[in-house]
Amino acid sequence: MKKAIATILFAALAFTSAAQHDRWNFYAGWTLPLGDYAKADLASNRWALTTGGSLAGAGMGGNLGMAYHIPTRDSSRMSIALSTDLVINGVNSEIRVNRITTLANLRRNFATVKLTQPLFLHIPVLAGLHYETPINQKYNFYVTAQAGLGFNIITNRSAEMLGGAQPIEVGNLQLYDYSYVDHYSTKVTAAWRVAVGLTESRHWLADLGLWGMGAVLIEGYEDFNYRAAGDRSLQQGSMVFKGDFINPLMFIARIGYRL
Repeated sequence: MKKAIATILFAALAFTSAAQHDRWNFYAGWTLPLGDYAKADLASNRWALTTGGSLAGAGMGGNLGMAYHIPTRDSSRMSIALSTDLVINGVNSEIRVNRITTLANLRRNFATVKLTQPLFLHIPVLAGLHYETPINQKYNFYVTAQAGLGFNIITNRSAEMLGGAQPIEVGNLQLYDYSYVDHYSTKVTAAWRVAVGLTESRHWLADLGLWGMGAVLIEGYEDFNYRAAGDRSLQQGSMVFKGDFINPLMFIARIGYRL
């Protein structure tokens, strides 16, 4: 009996010791889009969400994430890192300023004007390796490399212009009322992340990372309503659209807590 109890206690201690190295990490951070993902050129009518091309026009945003680390048998410093995150970016400053200017101009003619800009949402689900080594008694340094799938969502872009004193020209039509909603398709792509960071007192941590979400095709459909000169009622319609690929690339700085 004593031998059986000792065996059970030893197994429990071994399991507890291993479980202490299986760590949950929780993060919050700030994201900075890079390259064409951050650019738009409205003066030249170049924006991926309207006229095509690779300029996505994403702005700064935020990040929430969580990770689970499983230690490897070969090294106490190496672990398998499984993670998922939510990355949210709005549009950049050029597009925000253009919206304000456009609203002011349209309100001179239309009784009701609403313009909604999209958000870029990315949900990477990643797996990879995490290597951590002590710097001194208080701090550890780590490096992480991961790859996996990214779910890319662009929220609706819309406009509503009703009760025009003078018509506006859209295509070959003169319109007194015009509204539309662009619905963008969710895309699943190959995603990756590389990061370096520091831990403090075994719980608090901070890292800097480069994140890529692969090539995301811009496509979807548009619902629209309009009332042209001579029409008494609104006309409705819908059409599909297909643009070019954008390449979401981001620098993300995070702080976190390890359980």
